[in-house]
Amino acid sequence: MNIGELVAKDIKRNNKSITIEDAKKSLELHRKNGARFYRFGNTIFIVFRVTDSAVFYHTINADSIKEFLQNLRDFFNAIMDKEYAITYFTDERLKSVYLRYGDEVVGSDDKSLGTHKGITKLQRWKHGLG
Repeated sequence: MNIGELVAKDIKRNNKSITIEDAKKSLELHRKNGARFYRFGNTIFIVFRVTDSAVFYHTINADSIKEFLQNLRDFFNAIMDKEYAITYFTDERLKSVYLRYGDEVVGSDDKSLGTHKGITKLQRWKHGLG
């Protein structure tokens, strides 16, 4: 699946409130602002901020939940030098996924990024618990 198809499928399935053009503009803005992009399967991970202890990321996903979870594991393995991986989201389905795997979900401190904030402790994943 090429990037355009992946983005289109994500929008259709997960984010009907934006257009393909808006998504392209957002990706270009992230790129211009120095974001790093990782791709595992049909999931793109956009790392838009990095601190000494944390990576802040957003996903664009066209895979099934089972494949997404494997892609998430691969992404976490790629950023294991950090203590936390933090994402913002609005989709309530993701809240149950993060909670099922023992991650913390709190209310967002930046509603422009999403209504929820998922915090993953990467050391848990390193030891095979994720």
